[in-house]
Amino acid sequence: MPSTPATAASEGSTSDAAATPPPKVGEGVETAPNGMKKIIIGVCAMQRKANSKPMKAIMQKILEYYQDWLSFIIFPEDLIINEPVEKWPLCDCLISFHATDFPLYKAIEYERLRRPYVINDLHRQYDLLDRRKVFRALARAGIAHPRHCVLIRDAEGNGRLFFDFE
Repeated sequence: MPSTPATAASEGSTSDAAATPPPKVGEGVETAPNGMKKIIIGVCAMQRKANSKPMKAIMQKILEYYQDWLSFIIFPEDLIINEPVEKWPLCDCLISFHATDFPLYKAIEYERLRRPYVINDLHRQYDLLDRRKVFRALARAGIAHPRHCVLIRDAEGNGRLFFDFE
């Protein structure tokens, strides 16, 4: 697989992050054949997902056709977890996946700050954490799913059972 660009945390960090001007051609930015800046696709996910075989296959397939026009940058896991979003690399397009220990709220904060084109809706990823919302979305889309019930507990541990056998 072609190498990805360096993921320097200093890229794009300023005291007024929202006012950061876009890089100009010739200032260390890769350029496309037409002289324009290459589109940078940022992958913001835990390393086990960002470096997974399926993700690498997707990136490879995209680069086969568009390597002259775009490049990938994988955000380092340590940066995602420990650094403020103002220090995250700049990208034009963002792919981000929720996982255990992934700070989804920080990815949403980055989206608000930098305004990249987001491939997958970050707010909807919270829905994946609620089985009721997942089953409701499947039902609305007409996708067959198993009979199920959901137990919701309050802070005291009292439960309420919801049945849905449709």
